[in-house]
Amino acid sequence: MFHVKHNQDDEPMLRNISQDRLLAGIDALRAARITVAGDVMLDHYQYGTVDRISPEAPVPVVAVVQEQYRLGGAANVARNTRSLGAETKLLGCCGNNPARSRIGELLRQEGVEDGILTVPDLATIQKTRVIAQGQQVVRIDKEDSGAGSGAEGLKSSLLRSDSSPPQVLILSDYGKGTLSPGFLAVLQGEEFSGCRIFVDPKPDNFGSYPAPEMITPNRKETERIWGRRMRGPEDIVAAGDAIREGCGAENVLITLGEEGMVLLEASGAVWKIVTQARRVFDVTGAGDTVVAVASAAMAGGMDALHASVLANTAAGMVVEEVGAATVDAAGLKHHIRHGEEISVHKWR
Repeated sequence: MFHVKHNQDDEPMLRNISQDRLLAGIDALRAARITVAGDVMLDHYQYGTVDRISPEAPVPVVAVVQEQYRLGGAANVARNTRSLGAETKLLGCCGNNPARSRIGELLRQEGVEDGILTVPDLATIQKTRVIAQGQQVVRIDKEDSGAGSGAEGLKSSLLRSDSSPPQVLILSDYGKGTLSPGFLAVLQGEEFSGCRIFVDPKPDNFGSYPAPEMITPNRKETERIWGRRMRGPEDIVAAGDAIREGCGAENVLITLGEEGMVLLEASGAVWKIVTQARRVFDVTGAGDTVVAVASAAMAGGMDALHASVLANTAAGMVVEEVGAATVDAAGLKHHIRHGEEISVHKWR
């Protein structure tokens, strides 16, 4: 059920937000063809129990009872778009090692086309999370800074004469080097002028992104790009305007965690999207879900506001699960029909 709050002057625009339109948009996601490029990761989960403290150091001893591997980073974005029904290809760089093989196996299981470049001597990024009694005890990261060199090969593969530019491209940037300045410069070329680009950014690359149809920074990223903290609605709008001007984005969707999202549309309108409070178990991958759902929805023909409402719903679903989770079309429809109320306020 969707509850839309507004002033009388806003009614002509707001009344178009309806369950029927959102549900129809979910069906249209199957028509989207999406390429995801970015930092590919393997998420490794070790679940166990803690019954004692180690005699060697004041740390808990975790007895592991279950292990699980999931797609992470840009691969999790691709997993999300595919789970919604969109035809999906993944571009990235990995090393020639068992973690790369496992990523390839998981991509095949999900039905994602594997366009990852395998680079000798490059470490495949792997994040191991040890979880006991529902709480993360420690995270162990395996990575190196060599992804930039691999990205040069990825740049070449993107420009192959037998490969046409993607129609829709999501840039999933975790700051690990895959989206190098050289790779991003390629996307500024004339051959990519017709490509619809969506960006989940990192501040260090902000000045290098091609002008996106939508960019989805979180609060921390927005503040780093803007250069100061956001202390209220006026600051959020000012920061969003600065981001749009700085990268030429048509739409800026700022994610604010439990406070919801703020969308600055190409028209100049600003919307605050708020949901009821949820039990948050794990925010891992929530940003992946936001950019995946919003991009797929817009690629399927949905306007930016409805796509943002849909992304907000999906993000609320995944934070209720432990680990990087995904949503599928059926689950998203169920929440649209029976889930929490969502309030949409016009700020400008």
